[in-house]
Formats: sequence, structure tokens, C-alpha cells
Amino acid sequence: MFRDLTEYRNNRGLWGELAYVEAKSDDRARHDGNEKNRYKVLLQLQYDRRVEDSEFIRFLFDEEILARRKDSFQGIGEALWLVATMALEFGDPADVGRFIKAKIANFDTHCGFDIEFAFHTLREKTNDYVAKEFPDLLEAIDDYKYEEYADGLDEWWDRMKSQYPRSENEEEAITLYERYLYFGNLPLARKYLEQWEKAEPESAAKNNFLMHAYKALGEYEKVAGYQLKKLDGSESHWDRTSVYGNLISTCLSSGDYDSAYEYVLKVDEELGLFDEWQGIGLGRMTIEVLFEFSVGVDNEERAAQSFKIAHKWTKQVGGLHLNALKKGYTAAKRSASFITVRRYSKLIKQEQDRIDAML
Repeated sequence: MFRDLTEYRNNRGLWGELAYVEAKSDDRARHDGNEKNRYKVLLQLQYDRRVEDSEFIRFLFDEEILARRKDSFQGIGEALWLVATMALEFGDPADVGRFIKAKIANFDTHCGFDIEFAFHTLREKTNDYVAKEFPDLLEAIDDYKYEEYADGLDEWWDRMKSQYPRSENEEEAITLYERYLYFGNLPLARKYLEQWEKAEPESAAKNNFLMHAYKALGEYEKVAGYQLKKLDGSESHWDRTSVYGNLISTCLSSGDYDSAYEYVLKVDEELGLFDEWQGIGLGRMTIEVLFEFSVGVDNEERAAQSFKIAHKWTKQVGGLHLNALKKGYTAAKRSASFITVRRYSKLIKQEQDRIDAML
């Protein structure tokens, strides 16, 4: 249940609804089940925060630090940057400990979260204050020297504040695209992506971003369009093989099996024209997508031909990872002989045994 900010201001008893709660899923493993609702409230505070919200913001900050510590995939996340920026506005030395805890929450925060948060309020007095008030955190901040950050602190703070305007109307379109995609509001995400697309100058980087952005929105025809643009600019067999593999996946997702099969044949042709793909990632990924086509296409003859092509090239890759072997096994059951099916079954067992021995 999502509540308006006013309800949390008027009833502290509701704050627990935004606390860290462990959740697990196949795609996220262990994570915070309340992370999205908490971020929604933080966004409300970004646009409408008051001095009297300080205690609530600190509560949300503590929960966000805990979420970063517990998350299986670690990460930093937009919510942590936002809540830390709002907390720093209070200029309270008592928050220095929170900034250090945020910095050391996980490997990603250790590498990427700005230590400037901890230094900004007390400047050169920071380490002495931490030694007195948070002695257990002194070792963590002793790795950083205030003098190395002193000259740039004010500029850094101006830059951080500028990233969080006080109105959604002042946000950049690309920020709102990413935000509404995260919340699963695809119509609004599409609206802001299209705004950004119209305003952004043409470039290869723009096309590459849009290719992935429209894929996230499930608009595969547009994805294919950008992939074909990339194909037009591809001069090497390596690049063309990579793009053809991506086009197969895109066309499979959109149900355009005719085009996907055309790219299957193109991949087969390209792989025969150079050797650099053998034994490395490009070869393995390409063979895997050929297996995916063989499993997913609605035509038995094309399924068999795609499997035949993939199977032919497996000898040059020096082994496939477990998921690719499982896809090969499924494709073989549809299109190959019993002997070939047994071969993939044995390869799966061998790879699983190898993985188990490493654990």
C-alpha cells in the first residue's frame, strides 16, 4: 500500500511500513521488499521537504543503508544518493556516522559512494569528531584524507544539489524515463524517452542507448530498427556477427520468425568468414541464440536447420556454459537424433559436476 507523504508526517506509527523487509525472488535474490515504496516517499520529500521532516528522513536513510548492506546484488541505487543529499542539507554533525556507514555498506558503495558526504559538515574537524563520537567508524574514514577533497567540497555540493530539483517539471526527461521504468509505469517511461529522443542530438551513443531503452519497454520493432542502423555501420565480420545475433533475439521476442531465420542464415555465413570468434564469448553467445531460435520458432524445418548450424559450430567454441547447454539439449530434443540428445545430456552433467567441484 502506498501512502501520501502527509500520512507519514501525521502518524509516526506508519513509518514501519517503509522499513527494510527481506524479500527473495529469482531475478533479484535477496533484496528489500519495501525499496520502491520508500523511494516513492523520498521523491515526495525531494519536492516537498520541511525542516520538521529531518527525523523522518534520517529514518529512511538508516533503512536505505541497511538495504544496501543486505542486498544480494549490493549496488548503490538512486534512493541512497537522494536521501543522503537531503540529510546533508541539515548540516548536523550527528549524521556523519550515517554517511560513513553508507560509504561502507557494501563493495559498490565503498567504491562509488562519495566520501565528500562525510567531510562536508565538519571539514578538517571530521576525523577528530568521528574518533570521539563514532570510534568504531574511525578506521573506515581514516583511509581518506580531508586535504585531498577540501578544495572541491563546495563545488561538489553545488553539483549534488543541482541533481535534485524541487519540482518534477524541472527534472531531465531521461531521469523521468528511468524513474518510471523502475516503477513499472511504461506509458510514462515511453513519454519521457520520446521527449529525450527528440531533444538529443544524433550520435552512435544515442542510438545505442535507445536500442536498449526500447528493449526495456518491450518495443521490439524500434529495437530492430536501431540494430539495423548499427548493422549499416558495421565493417567487420565480428561486429556483423554480434548484430545479427542481437537481431535474432529481437525478432524472436517480437514474433517475426521470418526475419529471425534470415539472420540465422547470415550468422552461419559470417562465422565461416573469420576465426576470431572461436573459443571466446562472441562464439558462445551466438551459438546460444541459435539454440534459442531452434526452440522458439514455429516451424519444424527452420528449427532443425538452426540447430544443425549451432551444433556444427559448437566444436569451435571450446565448451559452452550450463545455460547454453540446456538450451542446446531442449533444441536437440525437438530437432535432432537420440544420440545427439544424449550427447548434450552428458555435456550438461559434466558442466554441472565441474561447477559443483568449484563450490
